[in-house]
Amino acid sequence: MSLVLLLLIAFFTVSIVLQKISGKSFCFMCVSVSLTWLTLLVLYFNSYQIDPLILGILMGGSAVGLMYYFFRDKNRFQIFKFPFLVSLFWLIYLLIGDRGDEFNRNFLIIGILWLIFIMTYLLNKIGYWREWGERIVKCCRNW
Repeated sequence: MSLVLLLLIAFFTVSIVLQKISGKSFCFMCVSVSLTWLTLLVLYFNSYQIDPLILGILMGGSAVGLMYYFFRDKNRFQIFKFPFLVSLFWLIYLLIGDRGDEFNRNFLIIGILWLIFIMTYLLNKIGYWREWGERIVKCCRNW
């Protein structure tokens, strides 16, 4: 865990300096977390003793951040936030988890999830579908 903390702090500090030098605007936390898990992932695949739990936590945080980044503007695709996030979590699991024989079953489950949300998007003119879609989009704004 000490390596993780040191990497987070180092990348955070470097991000602040790089932003000052470059004049570009970006999130220090996002950069430091992403660079930390990317570094740990490289070490993990090169047989270093990296705890996949901390790797998954950091990658999951980036998945949530990516979801918020892509859906930051209020647009007509807000309905797809949930299947997008679930898909990212599954991809992270595929990358660092024990895949076993579950790939086909999980792929099918995620495919069905996407179909339900695509149906909701396409049928949003119909009362029930519109109401259901609006409730899903509003849930993150109204808590």
